[in-house]
Amino acid sequence: NDSIFQLTRIDFPLKHGDSLINKTDWTHDREFIDIKYIFYLFPSHDFNFGYRKDYGDKATLAWIYPVDSLMLCYKFKREDTIWKFTEIEPKQIHDESNNKIDYLLANFFKDSLYQKSHIQFPLEIDTWIDSEEDDFKDTTLIVSQSDWDFLTAYHNMPRFPIMSFDWDINSEIVSYFTLFVGGNDNGIHVEYYFTKINGDWILTKMDDSSN
Repeated sequence: NDSIFQLTRIDFPLKHGDSLINKTDWTHDREFIDIKYIFYLFPSHDFNFGYRKDYGDKATLAWIYPVDSLMLCYKFKREDTIWKFTEIEPKQIHDESNNKIDYLLANFFKDSLYQKSHIQFPLEIDTWIDSEEDDFKDTTLIVSQSDWDFLTAYHNMPRFPIMSFDWDINSEIVSYFTLFVGGNDNGIHVEYYFTKINGDWILTKMDDSSN
């Protein structure tokens, strides 16, 4: 939000695809201001999320445009304890073999048939519900395919933000990942657990702890 601070944290000339942006040509970027929630990617089902936790020296904050099959990646790197913005990388998402995470996410929240075909039904969902005895009660729901409601990514907007830390989201050695939706002071907290089954990424469980 601070234009002067932003300039001090950009590694100029900034690489943008095949071109370079000089400091004198930079326009203050407000792309990630006032975001209601962000999708975070973790390469396992066992993680302990914390907004101030150290996840390594590299991070990518990206916009995914499902309709355009486009991913616009803002890349950051920590040098001597200081985080620097180092590159903007536009990426076309076109891997039709379905075994890439970026392809999965772009299509999972765009196509209802694709979404259903990448969920293991009946799906187990851990959540909280209102209870007569308590304000909320820890509950496990078992949802069948016929009862499934299509999940949209970001208030039906044409893009959604996603963040990953210090790992290649399309690495062939990754067999599990968690898509964590963390809200910004609004109580949103949802974890989607994906497993690679027969070469395809499948949603096998959800945990919705939102309040």
